[in-house]
Amino acid sequence: MFKKQPKQILGNLPVPPAPKAGVGRSFWRILWAGLPSLLFKLVVLTRHKLYDSRIFRSEKGALPCIVIGNLTVGGTGKTPHVKALLEALRLSSQSPDAPTTRWAVLSRGYRRSTKGFRWVGAQSKASEVGDEPLEIALRFPKITVAVCESRPEGVARIAAARQDPGEAEHLADAVLLDDAFQHRALQPDLSIVLVDVKQPVDLDAMLPLGRLRDLPSRLSAADVVILTRCERQLVKGDLRLWRDRLGVHRDQLLLHTAMRPKGLKDMRTKRFAAWPRRAVLVSGIANPQSFVEFVENGCRISARFICPDHHPFSAEDLDLWRSELAQEAEAIITTEKDAARIRELDGARDLPILVVPVGVQFLDEHGIDQLVGKIQSAVAQRRAHSA
Repeated sequence: MFKKQPKQILGNLPVPPAPKAGVGRSFWRILWAGLPSLLFKLVVLTRHKLYDSRIFRSEKGALPCIVIGNLTVGGTGKTPHVKALLEALRLSSQSPDAPTTRWAVLSRGYRRSTKGFRWVGAQSKASEVGDEPLEIALRFPKITVAVCESRPEGVARIAAARQDPGEAEHLADAVLLDDAFQHRALQPDLSIVLVDVKQPVDLDAMLPLGRLRDLPSRLSAADVVILTRCERQLVKGDLRLWRDRLGVHRDQLLLHTAMRPKGLKDMRTKRFAAWPRRAVLVSGIANPQSFVEFVENGCRISARFICPDHHPFSAEDLDLWRSELAQEAEAIITTEKDAARIRELDGARDLPILVVPVGVQFLDEHGIDQLVGKIQSAVAQRRAHSA
């Protein structure tokens, strides 16, 4: 259950730190976190055994389904990767020989106040549909976005829109499911799992001792494994080491990516903006370190408001930011994910809020083309089988 400290190895592969959640494994920590962690692991293992033995049913979705997920809590970059895939699929569809596929995105809508199935549009509120689905809907207004706790039900509702003239704006031929790798009631046509190289799953432990919400061995069930948050391009030897340590088989596609900020945009106009001399930094994401470093390199931070992931911003938060702006700061700088929650607050549009868009850079040569090819192949096979 407990993992050893990482050993120094040859090559350019960075040695990741031990999982933060596992620091200080004293008797008392084992008592209050180690035993629940072991119990949680047994529950997860039993659940997978029930699905593997077909006691629990797992069925294909009503439409071709591409699942993207991870094995841990906290951010590994799922939403930026979803947006990168949507953009790559859009560009590939412009080729004369490419098949025409209308894509939809389905998410649970984490921490939303509503239940059941809901469509997500530019006029939706983050509190009702979740900040990440709204972020995607704002970035891709022509793509269908929906939320639903039950992934099979959500895919079925999206498929049913093709039979309803009143929902012609929600037509889709395939679905990209954000954060659905653990939902085994739905059998995906292709599964993509993200692994944070700075918090790798082979050095982590199950909740609550560590950050794992699923077994590291489940990586073998993925069709594609992507190493995220890489600081530089890895050489072939590094990638072989990652394959060995994570147990990624040769028939699984292994890629690696980096997160790249793309300057500043005005939250109101969505146009690129210049850096202020002083700014208030606002963050409510899982891993804000890279965001903070990027802002520090661009301007002087007069005040920092670092909140928990998915923090529900309020009018009181706006008042605190205004007080800082009244002193010496010229603007508020936040993330796209946080901006999706801030927009719905009364008075937010009156504040000078700048947003840092984050993109995904595929570091493998032709990596994104390989991934798009596998996705298109999976969709084509499903269509052929259905026909």
